Amino acid sequence: MTTNYDLQAEIWNRDGPEHKSDFTGRPELMEMFRDIGRGRVALNIGCGTGYLARQMAKTAGKVIGIDKSRRSLELAIEREKKDNLGISYIAGDAACMDSIASGSIDVCVSDYTANYFPPEKLRIFYGEISRVLDDKGDFLVLIPHPCLGLARPYGEVMHFNLEGYHYMRSRGRYFKATLRTRTGKTFNVGQFHSALEDHFHAIKESGLVVTDLAEPVTSQELAKKHPFLRDVEGETVCMIISGEKRRQKRMVNKDIVAPNK
Repeated sequence: MTTNYDLQAEIWNRDGPEHKSDFTGRPELMEMFRDIGRGRVALNIGCGTGYLARQMAKTAGKVIGIDKSRRSLELAIEREKKDNLGISYIAGDAACMDSIASGSIDVCVSDYTANYFPPEKLRIFYGEISRVLDDKGDFLVLIPHPCLGLARPYGEVMHFNLEGYHYMRSRGRYFKATLRTRTGKTFNVGQFHSALEDHFHAIKESGLVVTDLAEPVTSQELAKKHPFLRDVEGETVCMIISGEKRRQKRMVNKDIVAPNK
């Protein structure tokens, strides 16, 4: 049902911005990462061919990329051999990142991965983020906007089959889409629809805390410079959730009595 990235890995293999989210979504994600990721150990969940991981490597002390698409990882590793950025790539599923030790990561960055989990399995996704994070770890999750991403058709740049869509009743349904790149290439994607509360409940149950939200907007300047974005000009189709591992509260022994002064 979900996208087979092995079959279309080459179209995702790029040096510069090509896809809609390369212009609105990932730039804002990287801006937030630069604030919290400097010199730290960062995990890029759903790294694909390494487009975002290579940008993260300019800020982080160490970057690990994990993805279950073997062909995407082959392309990422080929590029790493040329660039020598110190990125380690690992084959693995976001639902079970056994190759990543518990508490070994400072910052988790998920790039359009949560949308491949139906609502009832989001707890698994966020639970793995919580497990691999250090006690002082942070996370950034870029997702299609739960409320606005499927609100209406967006022309050729992001064409979803929205027949029968309803914000609440469609929870758990998988929506297929065809996207177009800046150069006119098309490729297939899709997403499970989850309500905003599905994400927040899963985050809370996983021992994580939301500290900030961002809702990137495709600006008029971007749409003018890149005409393929004109159907999403002024629109918010994605969201970035920023948070941290829940800090354990210091226990106070109520039996301790302050000495008399």
